[in-house]
Amino acid sequence: RRNVSLPKSTFELIGKCENHQKVCTDRARMHAGLARLGKTTMVDEEEISLLFGTRYDEQQQQQQNQSIQQKTNTHNHLSNEQQQHHTRQLSRKKQDHHGLPNKVLLYEVRQIHDPEASKELSTSMCQYLGIHEDLPAISSYKQNKTRAIDICDEEHDEVRKLLVEHGTDAAIWIQEYFTRHGSVEVASPDSFQRLMSDWRVDPCSNENTKQ
Repeated sequence: RRNVSLPKSTFELIGKCENHQKVCTDRARMHAGLARLGKTTMVDEEEISLLFGTRYDEQQQQQQNQSIQQKTNTHNHLSNEQQQHHTRQLSRKKQDHHGLPNKVLLYEVRQIHDPEASKELSTSMCQYLGIHEDLPAISSYKQNKTRAIDICDEEHDEVRKLLVEHGTDAAIWIQEYFTRHGSVEVASPDSFQRLMSDWRVDPCSNENTKQ
């Protein structure tokens, strides 16, 4: 196992992993990898904004120009003819869309540490793999994080903010788009949805740091 060389400031980890870099904020965009399976059409504007993280730039711009947008609202909408043309284009793209035919079993890694969810995960794996015998119980485990940082430290605020944005985008996309495909199965749905909601929350906010 190779050691990961971290920079002096986590601010330097923002963005893509370059030059064989092992750690960067873009690695938190887990939904980008899932999107490559082709289970969604990726033509819906909202979905695109979730996959590329552009909605935060748009929200900031909307806040800055709110008064202008209210006055020119009618000019920001497509005409009826343009709307119909746009709808026909999206319809054709959806019809031509071909994703990976394989079925997908999705779980949140923390489900392994939940005894009840872990049992359901084992059952789901048996069904997914077509195994008629029970699998051994999935054992919980602990990671040795000798080089861990405290993400709640003030020096990591910018990185943490971006990670929460990535987590929020991923959670929404997974729940609203990916898991709605007929070939995507979720292990222990109740547990999965509860854990996914955590992805949208800053772990260092006052309410979450209170014990």
